[in-house]
Amino acid sequence: MIVDAVGVTRSLKTDSRPLERKPTVSLKDLIMSVVMGARDEDTLITIANRLTRLDKQLMPAEQKKFEEVSGGIAVSEMAKNLLNAFDEDYIVQSGKTSVELAETAAVLFFEPKLRDYIETVRKAHDQIMDKENLDTVNVAAWDGDYERKANDYIASFRQFIEENKDEITALSIFFSGAWRTRPLTLAMIEGLHDALAKANITIERLWSAYGIVRKGDVKAVNPLNKLIDIVSLLRFELGISPELTPYSKIVDFNFMRWTLAQNAGHVHFTDEQMKWLRMVKDFIADSMAITPDDLNLAPFNRHGGLGKFYELFGADYEKLLDEMNLALAA
Repeated sequence: MIVDAVGVTRSLKTDSRPLERKPTVSLKDLIMSVVMGARDEDTLITIANRLTRLDKQLMPAEQKKFEEVSGGIAVSEMAKNLLNAFDEDYIVQSGKTSVELAETAAVLFFEPKLRDYIETVRKAHDQIMDKENLDTVNVAAWDGDYERKANDYIASFRQFIEENKDEITALSIFFSGAWRTRPLTLAMIEGLHDALAKANITIERLWSAYGIVRKGDVKAVNPLNKLIDIVSLLRFELGISPELTPYSKIVDFNFMRWTLAQNAGHVHFTDEQMKWLRMVKDFIADSMAITPDDLNLAPFNRHGGLGKFYELFGADYEKLLDEMNLALAA
C-alpha cells in the first residue's frame, strides 16, 4: 500500500514494464506539468517510459552531454528514480514516502537547460513516434504505390548527386574517392543538408525509401542522427558501404578494427589512453572529424583537455588525431 500526493491510500499494481499512461501528451508538456507541480503516478510513469526509450536512442556523446546538463545524472537513472517513487518494495527499502521520492525525482526538471536538451534530442531521434509503429508509418508516408514512389525518390537523390558532384564539396570528395585521404567536416555536411532540403529531399524519407526498395540491406529503421547520417546514405548509394546503417555504427566498427590493429603491433594503449581514444571516437561520430582545438571542448575539457592529451600521447598527438580521422571514416 502507498499514499499518493493527495493522501489516498491504495495498492500499487505490480508490472515489470509499466504502461505509458498518457500516450497522447507530448514529453515537453508532461515535463512542464511537473515543473508546475504535477506529481501523479500517470504523469511520472509516462515520463519515465519516454526517457527509457530516449536512453536507448542516444549516442555516447549525447549521453555525456545529458549528464553534463543534469549534474551527473544519466537518463536511465532519471527514469529509474521516477519509477521508484511508485515501487512499493523500493519505498519500504528507502524509508521514504512516495510523495518524497516523487518530489526528489522531479527536482531535476526545474533546470531549463536540461528541459531544453531533452526536447532537442527527443526531436532529433523522432521520439514523438512509437518505435513499434515506425515501419507502418514509413510505408504509409508513401501514400499508395509506395515501392514505385520509393524508387522515384531514390532516383531523384541520384540525379541530385550527379548534378551537384562538382559543386558541393562533400559530394565531390565522395564521388572522387578523396574521402579516403581527406576527412569531411561538419560544415561540409551541413552545406549538403541545406542543398538537399532545397531540392525537397529529406534524410528520413530517403532512408525509408531504401528500406522499402532494399530492405535486406538496411540495418536500421530510421537514421539516428539526421545530419551525420547523410554520410551513411552517400556511402550506401555510391557502393562504399554494402549496408545502410547509422554512421555512428560505422565509426564504432572502424574504431574497433583500428585499435585491434594498433594493439597487435608495437603500440599498446593503456586503460587511460583507451578512455581518451573512445572520447575522440564519439566526437568524430558526432562531428565528422576532430582537431587539436576540439580537445579544449566538452567532454575533453573536463578531463584535462589538450594538455592531458599531449601528456598521454606525446608530441605526435596531432598525427594520431589525423590518423583517427581517416581510419574511422574508412
